[in-house]
Amino acid sequence: MLKIFVETGLMEQSAHFGWQDKNQALYGLREGYKNSADELVKIAVNSGGNLKILDTYIFPILFLYRHCIEISLKHICFRTHLYILFYLV
Repeated sequence: MLKIFVETGLMEQSAHFGWQDKNQALYGLREGYKNSADELVKIAVNSGGNLKILDTYIFPILFLYRHCIEISLKHICFRTHLYILFYLV
């Protein structure tokens, strides 16, 4: 069985969580959701019209894009709030 979580001992081959500072807040989440949705779209488009794939992949695709949009809006609000705090107050 294929394991998706394995210890390699190499930093370059590991996922990193919490690496962002306040200026990059939510960037990794937003990009992760968008890139994952894009990959699922590629699989669906290249499925040759396979209805099983088209009918089932639509739900995670929509979920991932919706979360990408939600996080993008939160990022905009966060950065706007920071701008107001530091430059207008």
